[in-house]
Amino acid sequence: MSSHIKEPILHSSSSRHQVAYSPSDPWTKPRIGYFNGTKRIIHNAYDLFNLFSTPQLSTTAFYAHKDSNPNALSEEKWHKDHPPTQRYNDKPHPLGELVSFVVIFENAHPAWEEDKEIWVHSKVDLLLKDHRGQKKNFDRPIPVFIAGRSKFGKFVFENWMTMDIVEVVPPHSEELKRMLQAKQDFKSYKPTGRTSEAWKESLSFQWIKMKFTPCGEEYKSP
Repeated sequence: MSSHIKEPILHSSSSRHQVAYSPSDPWTKPRIGYFNGTKRIIHNAYDLFNLFSTPQLSTTAFYAHKDSNPNALSEEKWHKDHPPTQRYNDKPHPLGELVSFVVIFENAHPAWEEDKEIWVHSKVDLLLKDHRGQKKNFDRPIPVFIAGRSKFGKFVFENWMTMDIVEVVPPHSEELKRMLQAKQDFKSYKPTGRTSEAWKESLSFQWIKMKFTPCGEEYKSP
């Protein structure tokens, strides 16, 4: 890394939320705005995209090439930054098995507020393999953001946290049915409800419950 490039820094505190931003990145600047009715310093999707150089495509964002998906932010934004003849980067990222950051979406995780627990089915095989092996994603602090709803996303930095898998939930199990019903009651899905095909698909996945624990120190970004 060149000496003139500053590392982005995320400040955390056990008692209050803090802003996460990179002073060297022109896209990433602290903004004052309202988040869930409270005046906060917030970021949008472009900020996370530039801060981590990783597309945010799910709750757990694994390292990926910045131009790996033209829909990571929007097709208009991607095509503006890339010539028409350039295709997206489909090469594997050297750190593709590592979680870059985590985003907790509004109304998506019924057990977050009380237990700091999320239920996911994306990249489960990869996470379980790591958890049963070297635990590269489970013995280090990971930046966690809370997301609100807006066109480009509103994000506030929650804390640096460590994560652990506390339960593996098999497909079609009674526990999975209970979890999906809890998500429905929590208004994780559209008010109009879900199609039978969507329910069948969700029930066909293996899910995991992941517990997050706040770190008691401050860290630079990974």
